[in-house]
Amino acid sequence: MDIAQAAVVSEDYQRATEAAERLLSDAEEHVDTFQYGNAIHCAHIVLGKVALARNEPASAAEHLRTAGGVRGSPQLDSFGPDFELASQLLSIGQRDAVIDYIDGCKKFWKRSASLLKTWALAIGRGETPDFSKRWTSESNSPSQSS
Repeated sequence: MDIAQAAVVSEDYQRATEAAERLLSDAEEHVDTFQYGNAIHCAHIVLGKVALARNEPASAAEHLRTAGGVRGSPQLDSFGPDFELASQLLSIGQRDAVIDYIDGCKKFWKRSASLLKTWALAIGRGETPDFSKRWTSESNSPSQSS
């Protein structure tokens, strides 16, 4: 997962794509482990970022939706999903894809259901939530404020 993410950061999109596709392929051998959800989520977030970098917003939106459709994992269930691609897509008007992603994340990020609902409603009103405001420092729980 780290290789795919690092390749995106360094703008090596070919390597990022290869690493993400390898994650998807390898994940099929580990369907019954906690790593399955992490791998599928990460791979589709990476592929979505690559698609966006290649000016393919529709493809990026589909990868975001797929990332939100994973079954979760201990990490995703606790710390939540990646919202960087969602934020990027929201900035170019892909509101429906981001709402779909948030709706998908509700299945596994249950501890932040009210925050996800708040974000989806805000997006529906044409607002842009600050996805970085996920936790309060005092309680280490989801924050409702922006």
